[in-house]
Amino acid sequence: MNERGQIFTLDMFFALTLTVLVVSYSGLALEQARKQVDVYTLRYSLERMVNDAADVLVKTLGRPSNWENNPEMLETPGLVEVSEGNPVQNTIDIRKFGQLRRLANNDNWVAPANADAVQAIKELFGGSENFEINVFDENGTKLWYIRPKWDVENSGVESSFEVAVVRRPVVMRYGEMRVESGMRIRAEAGQWTENLEFEIYLGELDAFDWYIIARGGGKFGVQIFVNRLPNGNYDYNFRQVDQPGTIYPNPWPPIGVEHGGVENDSNVITNLQEGANFLGLKFDSKPGGGWARIYIVLVPSCTNWENAGLALLRLPATLEVKLWR
Repeated sequence: MNERGQIFTLDMFFALTLTVLVVSYSGLALEQARKQVDVYTLRYSLERMVNDAADVLVKTLGRPSNWENNPEMLETPGLVEVSEGNPVQNTIDIRKFGQLRRLANNDNWVAPANADAVQAIKELFGGSENFEINVFDENGTKLWYIRPKWDVENSGVESSFEVAVVRRPVVMRYGEMRVESGMRIRAEAGQWTENLEFEIYLGELDAFDWYIIARGGGKFGVQIFVNRLPNGNYDYNFRQVDQPGTIYPNPWPPIGVEHGGVENDSNVITNLQEGANFLGLKFDSKPGGGWARIYIVLVPSCTNWENAGLALLRLPATLEVKLWR
């Protein structure tokens, strides 16, 4: 009886051991399956969030619909142009883009005065600061990017655990024409003297670079005076005989700026300001006839100065949105 009992106990021991092993492996398998589900859920959530954010940016005006006029009142960022009160989907408003970019730079992102607007931007990305918005031209060249504190820090995307990326085809102007003179005909030397008036709204001096584009026909010159009457030394001199079209300022002497428009040009005597501004314009005193057309355009800050000439065109582009964890 003792021997039989011992054999029976050993059998039970082996059976229980096998049962424990099976249960243990089953538990491990279930745990692995649960982890895989969690990973998939997080990935799906990340992808859904970045897709939703991209749709809001390229399909809506944002809230309020004209938030670019008072960016600190931003509730929901949307980037598209408006036509008769309706959003023009996939057509980016460069003023909205430039103001969103300004809000995201370091000085504004951490400023208490912009806390509500910054929180509104974060909420679009699920409360995260791990996002980036890029714009590429039709050749794949990156034109601009937006991310929190974009002007002072690295994004951290390179060392992130997981990245979700979406792209949307869009059209956009590289800038905005704020005002233009119309075609002005020169009848006599020095006859055309006029103030070309325009407005600079809240935050736009920081959000944009401001350029003067001069075009014309005939042999003549136009003297341009920034925020002062056309007397004394001019700030810029457009000579049609030598230059069929010119962007001021540009990186050639005597200006010497890599980027930044008239507002950063130290050679200008009286510079631009928020509120009312004007250009004093005057044909030079040389004989001959001709015509001129003067534009004031704005482009997002740190734009290549040569792209200011594209501010009058609507061009194809790609808007890319990244979100990571």
